[in-house]
Amino acid sequence: MMLELDIQSALEHDVSIEYKEYENEILTDILLEYIEFESVVFTNCKFINCNFHKTSFYHVKLNHCQFANCNFTEGYFRHVQMINCKGDGADFSQSAFMNTAIESGSYFYTNFTETLWKNSSINNANMSNAFIPDSKLKSFTIQNTNLEKVDFFKTNLKGIDVSTCNIAGITVSENLNEIRGLIVDVSQSSDIARLIGVKIK
Repeated sequence: MMLELDIQSALEHDVSIEYKEYENEILTDILLEYIEFESVVFTNCKFINCNFHKTSFYHVKLNHCQFANCNFTEGYFRHVQMINCKGDGADFSQSAFMNTAIESGSYFYTNFTETLWKNSSINNANMSNAFIPDSKLKSFTIQNTNLEKVDFFKTNLKGIDVSTCNIAGITVSENLNEIRGLIVDVSQSSDIARLIGVKIK
C-alpha cells in the first residue's frame, strides 16, 4: 500500500506528500491528522473510518473516491476537485473550502457546520439531509443539486442561486433571515411558502 507508507513517512518526518498519484488504494482506521497533500491525485480510493483532522489539501483531485463517515474537521481545501465521490456522513465541520469544486457524488447527512466557502461550487450532487449551519458562502455557486432537508440555520443565502436545485424541506430560523435575497425559480414558490407558513392551493 504505497499511500499508507507515504503517510507513515510524512508523519514520522513532518513533511508534506507532494506530486503523487494514488489509484485503487484502500485505507482503514488510519490517522492522517495535520498532513499536507499538495498536487496529489486520488482515483478510486476508499477511506474507511479515517481521521483527516486538520489535514490540508492543495491542488488535489479526488476522483471517484469514497470517504463516507471519515473525519475532516478543521480541514483546509484550496484548488481541490471532488469528482463523483461518496462522502455520506463525513464530518467537514469548521473546514475552509477555497477555489474548490464538488462535482456530482453523494454527501447525504454530511456535516459542513461552521464552514467557509469562497470562490467554490457544488454541481449535480446529492446533499440531502446535510448540515450547513453557521457557515459563510462567498462567491459561491450551486447548481442541479439535491438540497432536500438541508440545515441552513444561521447561514446567509443572500444572492445564492438555487433555482436549479431541490430545496424542499430546508431548515432555517423562524425569522427567515437566511433566505432573504435567495434566488429561486417560480416553481419553488411552494417550498418557500411552506417555510413562511403559507398554504398554496
